Amino acid sequence: VQAAKSGESSVRQMIMGSGKTTVIGPLLALLLADGRKTVVQVVPDALLNMSNAVLRTAFSALLVKTVSILSFERKGPEDNIKGAQALLQRIQTAKLLGSIFVSTPGTLKSLLLKFVDLLTVSLNSKQVLMLPDAVFSKSSKAAKVVISARRAVLEAEEHAEILSEILREWSKDGIALMDE
Repeated sequence: VQAAKSGESSVRQMIMGSGKTTVIGPLLALLLADGRKTVVQVVPDALLNMSNAVLRTAFSALLVKTVSILSFERKGPEDNIKGAQALLQRIQTAKLLGSIFVSTPGTLKSLLLKFVDLLTVSLNSKQVLMLPDAVFSKSSKAAKVVISARRAVLEAEEHAEILSEILREWSKDGIALMDE
């Protein structure tokens, strides 16, 4: 098999039972989590806890690395600006420390879909931001609705910006080890 050139994506396939989760995954994580890249081992939901335990065992004695589960749900506790900021900080810190994340395809999909949802809210609501305040001077009820809508749009844009920083972390220096 021809090795990928430096900087190129690469895909390799192994058959079941040949040590992907217990040998290859930890070995690749050790080599790749060097303080310059964000490393995420992506496993099926059924393998999440086992893969986490395997990596923690592998990196708890001689070669110590932090291993943690990366989770994100569109309607979960991290689905707000503060939660997104905390997740970004966690990812940036893990990258610098050479830590490893274990996650599922559903988590990565949820993060991406939330980003797209926020962009959609922002794009569909730009007209609300452009309405002049003077239009609503006669009706305080309408003004309150517009002010509330403006606040929601600005929050969606801020939230989307944070999620875009997370996605940029992965796109420029991220490595996904797919154990599917």
